[in-house]
Amino acid sequence: MFLDLLYEPVKHLKDGDCYTSVRQAVEQVDLSKVLPLGRQHALLNSLEVVLKNLGNLISPYLPEVLQILLCMTAAVSQILEQKEKIQLKCINPLKHLRRLGMKRIVDFFTDFETYPYSAEEIDALFVAVIWPQIVRLAFESQHSPSLVLKLIHTW
Repeated sequence: MFLDLLYEPVKHLKDGDCYTSVRQAVEQVDLSKVLPLGRQHALLNSLEVVLKNLGNLISPYLPEVLQILLCMTAAVSQILEQKEKIQLKCINPLKHLRRLGMKRIVDFFTDFETYPYSAEEIDALFVAVIWPQIVRLAFESQHSPSLVLKLIHTW
C-alpha cells in the first residue's frame, strides 16, 4: 500500500509488460502533460530511500519499481531529444533528472544482483538508457566514467 501511495502519479507506467511500457513512454511523450520536474525529482529520491531501506522487504514489487524507473528515465531522455520545443530553463533540470534516473538504475543493478532480470527488462533498459546515451559516450567519458560506463561496470 505504501508503494502504491508513493508512486500514485506514475502508476500508469507499471501497466503492461516492461518493454512495451518503456516503448510507449518514449513514443507517447506529450510535452503539455509532463509530470512537474520537481515531482519527478522527489519520486526518484524517494525511490532511493525505498530501495536502500526496504530492499529486502519489497522483492515482489521489484519488477514494478524497475519498470517505473525505466519508463521515467526513458521519458526524460525523449523530452531532452526535443530541446527545441522546451524552455531553456528546463533543460538543466531535465538533464539532472536523467542523470538521477540513471543513478537509480545503477543502484538497482548493484543492490539486487540476484534479481532474475528478464530478457524483456534488459531490452527495455537498452531502449530507456543505453541507446539514448551511447552517442555521447565518447564526449562524456573523457575525464570520468559516465553513468552508462558505470552501469556496464556493474554488470
